[in-house]
Amino acid sequence: MDTGLKTIIVLINLFGVLLGLVAYYNQLTNTNPLLWIFVIDCPLSALLFTIVILGFNNPYFEALARSMAVKYSIWTFAVTFSSPIFYTYEYAWLNLLLHIGLILESFFFISKKLEPKHFIPALVFLLLNDLSDYFLGTHPPLNNSLFLETAIFTIILSLVSVGIQITYFKRIKKVRN
Repeated sequence: MDTGLKTIIVLINLFGVLLGLVAYYNQLTNTNPLLWIFVIDCPLSALLFTIVILGFNNPYFEALARSMAVKYSIWTFAVTFSSPIFYTYEYAWLNLLLHIGLILESFFFISKKLEPKHFIPALVFLLLNDLSDYFLGTHPPLNNSLFLETAIFTIILSLVSVGIQITYFKRIKKVRN
């Protein structure tokens, strides 16, 4: 990847991480620090993907970063637009643009040949995060009238996002061979 492009993407991701941490600040101050990793879904995803772009070569780590990027970008679009909170969040459109970038980079910046086994720990982490969100309350503010539907959607999305990545990398592998 071109060094200039890599630098721009890293800076945008880090901006997204900072914006996300600002957005989650109140929630973090009211959450047990041991659960913070399950609160900062999107900022953590952007941070992990930044580490991958900078060259950290571990296929399990990359699988986690990619799966999180797909899941939390889709989740943000679906849940954000279903919530009246979206319309009061002053950075809502910027947030959505950053998530578009996050999902795009998870497909366009290929650094490894990942195998299905690399996604197993990613799926476990995503499902643990779902349990934390909907049983321990570490989810972001939600439209309470759609709480159960959101919880079910989120768990299904964990499975689907990993499935999308596995299918994508199998297809890439066939194209390369």
